[in-house]
Amino acid sequence: MANDAAPGKVTPDAGAASTTPADGKTPDAGTPAPAAAAGAAAPAAGAEGTAATAAGGKDGTAQPEPKAPDTYELKVPEGAESYIDEGDFERVKAIAKAKGWTAEQAQEALDEHADAIAEQSAAFRAEVDKDPVYGGKHLEQTQLQASRALDRMWPKGSEEHKALGKLLTKTGWGNHRLIVGGLANLGKLMQEDSPGVQRASSGAKRAPEDVLYKD
Repeated sequence: MANDAAPGKVTPDAGAASTTPADGKTPDAGTPAPAAAAGAAAPAAGAEGTAATAAGGKDGTAQPEPKAPDTYELKVPEGAESYIDEGDFERVKAIAKAKGWTAEQAQEALDEHADAIAEQSAAFRAEVDKDPVYGGKHLEQTQLQASRALDRMWPKGSEEHKALGKLLTKTGWGNHRLIVGGLANLGKLMQEDSPGVQRASSGAKRAPEDVLYKD
């Protein structure tokens, strides 16, 4: 409370009203006012010094800005080995060099790119999983039928087959409902046209978390 302030000390609202008496003389209690004002200015000077120190080192000298490296050594993000390739490296390196990024910034950009692909693929896969025709208990059959169609386009193990599988994985579209459903429908029609022919199977089942098409 204002009434509790010690005599002679300036309170936050002390300047709200004049304390000069009618005879024009300033009482002794008000004499310290200039000193108080000078003291109030001191933190500003100190703050300025603090800002200067923060901008530089402990002695106030400016620190050099991080420089872009001559070459960028990027690593494939964990779990992204099947879809991050040299092409991604070169694109990130070119952008990093143009923008003057540090090695850490370039790696972070590659990590974010990989995460974006994984998130899109997972979103597509979730749509397939809940689809009443292709997902749920029908998912394994959907995978077999779709693989049948892919294997008929190009023999498994061929360069074209590998390239298509990589493309579907890299873009995340290998998990898209329209791609999955279309290939599964094609595989089913092929089976109906050749009812006596069964697709060779290695006996290995795909784990539900796997992408639909990969070698």
